[in-house]
Amino acid sequence: MTATRRRALMLTAALVVTGILGLGALSKLMDHAAEIGEESRQGDNLRLLVALLNAGDDLQEIKGLYGKNVVLSLVANGRLDPANPRELALLFRCGAVPAGIDASSYAEVTLESLRTRRFPRLTDIMGPDRDSPLSRGVTPELQVGRALLAVEITRGLIVGFTAGDVRLMSTEVLRLDDGAASGDGAPAWRTLGLSDE
Repeated sequence: MTATRRRALMLTAALVVTGILGLGALSKLMDHAAEIGEESRQGDNLRLLVALLNAGDDLQEIKGLYGKNVVLSLVANGRLDPANPRELALLFRCGAVPAGIDASSYAEVTLESLRTRRFPRLTDIMGPDRDSPLSRGVTPELQVGRALLAVEITRGLIVGFTAGDVRLMSTEVLRLDDGAASGDGAPAWRTLGLSDE
């Protein structure tokens, strides 16, 4: 084999390897972009849910409710219609409504039933825990800066606050270690006064 042919083969091999590495990096970049897009959509969904809860007297209506039932109060008071697929999708992480969940699944969801029963399959969105001041009734000083809703994502939590802002709280920020906060085995959202019940 001549030196020129050998150099041409080496250059071809180098280009193939560079192309393969470039495709791998591009694939990772595309996956990351898709993840950021999902986080952005979930943040928008959470922002809308917080706005709906903040509208009118809804924060007063959640007195005595906690966890996922706070979010389901939007269905009970007619602010979200589970018969509308877009509104139903707001109740689930990234809009992925589980198989078998439809408008008829929410037939028993009323403000009265939410005070005595749990409906864990009907939403992925977490609300304030039982001991949260929000669950005991809201005063104006409690409305600013309290975690109201949250949803788990790959990189941590997206948290909606009573003032209307929504933030990504990464696992690093929450000091997570394999899903536990502060090494005590409690999920990170517990430290924010939230419940997935």
